[in-house]
Amino acid sequence: MQLRSRLWRAASRLRYRVAHQFVLIVALLAALVAFRAAAEFNWSSLEGSPVAGGNSDSLASTVEQPVQQEEQGKQLHEVQALQLATTDSIAKSRRLLCRHREPVNVSASIGRGQTALVTGIAGFVGSHVARYCLENLGLTVIGLDDLSSGVKANIPDGAEFVRGSIGDSKLLHRLFSSYRFDYVYHLAGHAGETISHHVRSFTYENELVGSTKLLNAVLRAGGTRSFVYLSSASVYADSAVDGGESTPRVESSNVAPMSPLAIAKLAFEHDLQAAHKSFSLSYTILRAHNLYGPLQNLQDPYHSVISSFIRQHLNQKRTQPVTIYGDGTQRRAFTYITDVVPLIGMSVFVAAAENQVINIGNDEMTSINYVKKMVGEALGRPRPPNFVKSHAEAQSIEVDHTKMRCVFGYREMTNLQDGLSRLVPHVLASFSGKDNVQSILEVKHARHVELADHLPVQSWEGHEVDVVESMVLSEREGTETDPAEIADPFP
Repeated sequence: MQLRSRLWRAASRLRYRVAHQFVLIVALLAALVAFRAAAEFNWSSLEGSPVAGGNSDSLASTVEQPVQQEEQGKQLHEVQALQLATTDSIAKSRRLLCRHREPVNVSASIGRGQTALVTGIAGFVGSHVARYCLENLGLTVIGLDDLSSGVKANIPDGAEFVRGSIGDSKLLHRLFSSYRFDYVYHLAGHAGETISHHVRSFTYENELVGSTKLLNAVLRAGGTRSFVYLSSASVYADSAVDGGESTPRVESSNVAPMSPLAIAKLAFEHDLQAAHKSFSLSYTILRAHNLYGPLQNLQDPYHSVISSFIRQHLNQKRTQPVTIYGDGTQRRAFTYITDVVPLIGMSVFVAAAENQVINIGNDEMTSINYVKKMVGEALGRPRPPNFVKSHAEAQSIEVDHTKMRCVFGYREMTNLQDGLSRLVPHVLASFSGKDNVQSILEVKHARHVELADHLPVQSWEGHEVDVVESMVLSEREGTETDPAEIADPFP
């Protein structure tokens, strides 16, 4: 009996050891399968990504070991394989890849003799990209803007400006008949995510219909080598599911836009990709998120979180609270504009970016409550919060930027504290209550607001008066554009 008992205990211990070893083996195999796609990708092949376009001599001067055409095709294939192979289960591990890859640089004369159209050139992103194209790429820049939210003062010296809208087909026809555009940077935009719920048809008319009219003009004219579109990370589904841990979204992750603005951007992404398949138009779609920095419109309370907080801190009494939509626990990443402008500009010359969707921006995630606190501290004007009901929105949008680093090389991103420290001197030097005032009129006045119910304007009492007074001041100073320029942008 005792012998049988000992044998039973020995057999039980053996079964436990075998089961334990089996679990370890299964776990190891699962890890190997999870990393197989990343391991099979030839990351070193993107070291010093090949530069496309431009003159052959400038190409040789910017890439130490020029890659043959068939090798460039192989690299593009591998980038596409990366996009298909990335799943949420390995997204966090991917973030460690390409962190030591040297940044891709291009010659300052690579665009010499070539022309680029920049839409939204008087706006925040458009003005920065236009300046980069002029000073760092040697491109000739033609800018298009209707000045609905941008101002002429933002347009860089050396750029030729045409006032008009991307929704004006006749104007676009004349524009493309007058110039041959090698590259198109489509950076124009109107409504922010929050206000887009209240100006739905206006949003679709400008963001989607206007963009397709621009694309039609490009396809009719022919000769454009690349079409760069600045989309948004807001197209992604919430990265925090059921209160769980946030999963970074890669370019192939599920998309679930929650605002008319995000829906319009995603729809045009698909239209641009369809145009590539039908007409062989090369494109690059860059999904950015929460850009901030100098030249940002501080007057529009709906367009950007940081600009809205800055405006409220500077324009309100010290006892007035700062409006926060929702409870402020929403988490986002914020990107300083100059960190991504080079990527937008040079994308037309980087072969690995051709016909790709690429997330661009900062990895650092921050709650909206913390952003408000940081803005108040940077300005030296802390304010209490005022939480107001918000439209349905993602609790967290965390984005993976591995592909950005593998295509453009690793670049340090500016953290929020340093970014605000760099931005505040620009704000204090230029803030007078009369700059960049037009877009707020676009959304506050009845000519564009379509759904007034639940329009989030609770903490903006007295703001409209400031704006109207600013417009009167602007007119007295003669900053309004001559009506003749509107009628005929081609003198």
